[in-house]
Amino acid sequence: MPKAESPLPRTVTEDHFLKAINTLNPKNFHDLRNLALFVLLFDTGARLGEILNLKVGQIDLKNRQAVVKGKGRKERVIVFGIKAASLLQRWLMVRALRLGVPNDDDFLSCFAKGLEPSTFIAEKA
Repeated sequence: MPKAESPLPRTVTEDHFLKAINTLNPKNFHDLRNLALFVLLFDTGARLGEILNLKVGQIDLKNRQAVVKGKGRKERVIVFGIKAASLLQRWLMVRALRLGVPNDDDFLSCFAKGLEPSTFIAEKA
């Protein structure tokens, strides 16, 4: 019996993406994190869970790439642009100053815990 076709995932248009990120204030701690997250997601096409599980040591800002663990815990390299690199660098600096002690999680809640995709979505809703 032939396998049923899976529907394609919904995508975000560039216009919708730009409208969404323009509502964020990069001077706000959570908005800066979210801006870095959104730009990184849009640049790389990575899954939200892959980015939220990204560790600081897996990010190479100089070469604008990172190693993420995808489905089946397989590692793959994602490449991102200058804007994402700049936002990531700024986020990591602000995060270290705000939290005092570096944590190996990249995208953190205000409680210095790693975020789950459902936590992130609920936080902005």
